[in-house]
Amino acid sequence: MRDYDYPAKNTVRDAWMRFLPEFFQDTQAHGLYLPGHQNLEFPCYEQKRLSKDRLIGIEHDPSRFAAVKRKANGIRLIHGNVRDAVCEIEQQHIPRLRFANLDFEGLYSRLISEILSLFRVFPSTSGGYLCVTSFSSRDEETLLQGMIHTSKFYSGRAERTEFMSDYGRMVNRYVTLKHILKDPRASDHSHLTRELGFLWWMTLVMGVMQFPGDTYGIIDEAYLTELDAILERIDERSRARSEGTLDFHLVYDTELATRMCAHTSCLWPSGFQHFIYYTAPGLPMHVWMLKIDFINTKKKPSHQDVLEQVWQFATRTPLIYVDKMGTAHSLV
Repeated sequence: MRDYDYPAKNTVRDAWMRFLPEFFQDTQAHGLYLPGHQNLEFPCYEQKRLSKDRLIGIEHDPSRFAAVKRKANGIRLIHGNVRDAVCEIEQQHIPRLRFANLDFEGLYSRLISEILSLFRVFPSTSGGYLCVTSFSSRDEETLLQGMIHTSKFYSGRAERTEFMSDYGRMVNRYVTLKHILKDPRASDHSHLTRELGFLWWMTLVMGVMQFPGDTYGIIDEAYLTELDAILERIDERSRARSEGTLDFHLVYDTELATRMCAHTSCLWPSGFQHFIYYTAPGLPMHVWMLKIDFINTKKKPSHQDVLEQVWQFATRTPLIYVDKMGTAHSLV
């Protein structure tokens, strides 16, 4: 079985623990994570005063489930994926999650669909902390999707005058990273397009989710339908303009900003960190950490405000590269 106890992974794990509160004061706080056969995070959660009955683990591989269960330390262990865990939480009337730490090594489409399903039970009324680790594939469809999502950020913002300089700042981080890694195969924007794709989906879900009272989340179907038509237009125009190439381009649709400005959100991103590291076998992994507040006051931010906040996080937050020795390098 794969060993998750190595310097680069341990540095990122430590960063996640620092991103979380020092202690969870709420006695109803629950968390979801992937313990694996080593369950290395468990002692850290115990130190944060989370009892085992408030921790939920997932293991999807039937061949590894028995080994994971042996090291589960009494936490609730679910055989399946994130969607299965969400269903279990709803069926057992478990409170909405205070944190979730998810690790994906498969297809990008599975990552997105499972994360979106998570928001039915996340965050809690006290807010939440989300950590997502994803294999950094660079297939053409992922790159194209990233550029399409970049156009959605461009179209949704109220102010676009500094957009290209912001984008250039982000590209330069990955140019620096490429030189550090001596990786001529990666284009300057290949890692960035994946990141902006992930951040767009987080932006979208924070605007379309509703949480009536203390119940589980539901999607604002009417608003999502409005957005779908606009986003489909952006997608079609982007694909037509690409004409089979992956040259960078932007599509602008004025209606997206108008719709997002008129819609309020009960979720607000208030913290962000992002990392990249290589696994022991040499696979590039992205890690994103988001702190999400739950807004229960009458005055709520617009969905456009949420998009702007995410964009500022993406452009202003240093990217942390963790080398194989576990040393963190800040790329501004």
